[in-house]
Amino acid sequence: MSDRSVMQIAETEQRTLFTFDRDYGKLIYKFNYKPFKGVIYLLLEKYHPEDPAMHVHQLLSVLKIETERSLTVYDGINVRQRKY
Repeated sequence: MSDRSVMQIAETEQRTLFTFDRDYGKLIYKFNYKPFKGVIYLLLEKYHPEDPAMHVHQLLSVLKIETERSLTVYDGINVRQRKY
């Protein structure tokens, strides 16, 4: 499935999109895809299979990051957000 198709589904179904693919930032800022619930880009170089879930839990439950209408980039330590 193409990145554009995934982004359209996220928009239509009002879902937060979690990805390891940096191309979603390009879709947001160059091609104007703007899912209401936001996109979380996990910028992790090396990780165990259980690590992504731990990082998402850290972001949403512990740090209480709001993701609506924003691209969130998380590298396991730092959080960067850009609203759209």
